[in-house]
Amino acid sequence: IERKDTDCVVRGYGHLSISYDRLKINDSILFYLQKSFPLLHNVDKTTQAVTLTNVGVRFYELQKYDSAKIYLNKSLAINYRYNTCKVLGDIYYKEGKTDLATEYWNKALATPKTRLKISILKSIHEHVLKSGDYELAHILLNNITHLEDSFEYSKKTKEIAQLQYEY
Repeated sequence: IERKDTDCVVRGYGHLSISYDRLKINDSILFYLQKSFPLLHNVDKTTQAVTLTNVGVRFYELQKYDSAKIYLNKSLAINYRYNTCKVLGDIYYKEGKTDLATEYWNKALATPKTRLKISILKSIHEHVLKSGDYELAHILLNNITHLEDSFEYSKKTKEIAQLQYEY
């Protein structure tokens, strides 16, 4: 397989896994993601990291945290990804390692992507709410609301600018 074709095959396996995810067929999700492993050395680092993160996320969803951490840490070693840090934070929180969870969530919050930041804050909020720290949960919810409002305002502003440009 040529390099260009390998990228397509690896991404194709990723898309197949997404299809099986929507059908809730977990074995097939992992099967197609892992099928791309022998090809990963022939693709760029971003594709490698995305594939490994996706495998880690699937293991996280199956509550196989040790397996998830292996793939997520491999992904981080190849290419730093904010969403990978978010999932590691979620795992460490579920394992009761709040210091590590906070460390990874803080790394993830450095993302410039507002949607991802909102997702991270919602995850933290959920865990803080369960812990009973209602004061911190309230602060997080205010931050989430502010970011969501800001994101929607920015989106609407861009839409208006596009409409004005067209006319």
